[in-house]
Amino acid sequence: MTEATIQQFNLLEESSSFLSRNFRNLQKEYGNKYIAIKDSKIIAFALSFEDLIKQLHLKKAKRGDVIIEFIPAEGEIIYL
Repeated sequence: MTEATIQQFNLLEESSSFLSRNFRNLQKEYGNKYIAIKDSKIIAFALSFEDLIKQLHLKKAKRGDVIIEFIPAEGEIIYL
């Protein structure tokens, strides 16, 4: 692996940890929305996946640099 690949992996891992640590607070603010996380920050959110992708495109966010998640509303359960 190259140094750049390792660095990108570490940034995505940090963003994933940010999501886990802050999930309850994110539910309060972004419940029933899609969010995009980059460098442990919310860089975009939308009610639909398509709208989120449009926002990311406008921000010129690279696909491999962003984590996209749907945040369910508080008390809502999603079965996978």
